[in-house]
This record gives sequence, structure tokens and C-alpha cells, in this order.
Amino acid sequence: MPDLLEPPADRWDERYRARLADPPSDLEEPDPFLAAIASRLARAGRALDLAAGLGRNAIWLARRGLDVVAVDVSSVACDHLRARAGELGLPIVVLQRDVAAGPLPAGPFDLIVVVNFLDRALASTIEQRLVGGGLLAYTTLLAGDAGPEPVHTEYQLEEGELPTLFPRLETLLHEEDSASSERRRARLLARLPV
Repeated sequence: MPDLLEPPADRWDERYRARLADPPSDLEEPDPFLAAIASRLARAGRALDLAAGLGRNAIWLARRGLDVVAVDVSSVACDHLRARAGELGLPIVVLQRDVAAGPLPAGPFDLIVVVNFLDRALASTIEQRLVGGGLLAYTTLLAGDAGPEPVHTEYQLEEGELPTLFPRLETLLHEEDSASSERRRARLLARLPV
């Protein structure tokens, strides 16, 4: 389990350095949930990739035509994404920021993407950053996940919890992996009513 006393930026910098030392072949492939709902996502407008990591989702969204703001706590991840976006000529604004300690970027956004991140205190602010009709695509771990890297239970959702975090949004899709799955995830696509 990660050392929760270590500053988040240091933990994530170390993790991303290791990942970049031996990068996987799918480093720029979107999360499978985003790929599965691609036909429902906008191809124009503003998008926020919250806890963007090395930027696979931000790059995918920008290639689709969105103006992307990507936020992550890790300087290693942000530096990598800035450099890669520059190489590809993609309009991605990269902000290094601990969103748990400071504000989210100003909206409104047509799409907000959150993958593998959970801070329940931000749910209301995420809703506020969406434009009317804007979409939230959110996927993260469920309690009981037995993946290769242990995750503190504070960062895991209870079954059925994800849509309840966003009461102002209309749920378009909500699914969860069964208790027998090794990687248990919750997935949500929701829209702010116009």
C-alpha cells in the first residue's frame, strides 16, 4: 500500500519515472471505457482531463478535435505530456496542480474525464465546471479491487456510490464489475441538464 504520509507529488513522480523507463506499448491508447463510449463523446469544445497522468486520454481527446486542459499533481507526468503534446502539435494545456489542495481549472467544459482518481470532496465542483449538456466520463476502482498494486480504501468506491456523488447529473450509463472480477471498476457517463 502506498505511504500516505509521503507527499502525493513525490509518490506519483516516482511511479511515472518507473513507467517511462520501460513504457508500455499502449501509452497513448485511451482508457478502454473512453474507447467504448467514443461515439457518445463530443469532437469539439473544451475538455478537462482530471488527474491526467502521462496523458493518454488527453492526447486521444485532442486528436479527436477537443481543446484539452490536463491536470496532474506529478511534475514528471506533466513534463512528459507537455513535451509529447508539443511533438504532436496538439492543443493541450497542461497544469501541474494538486486538485485536492487547490481549485479546479475554470470552466465551463463540454467534457470532463476522470480515470483512476477519487476525491469525493471534488464532486460538486466537477458538476459546476460542466456546461449545460456537458458530459462527465468517470471510471475508477471499486472496493474489493484485487489488482497488482494495492490501493487504500479511501480511494475506492462502494458499490452503487459513483452516480450518487453527482446528484445534479443525469446518468446515461452506469456499470460496475462483479465481485468475482480481479480489477473491479465503476464506470459512469452522465450529463448536466441544459
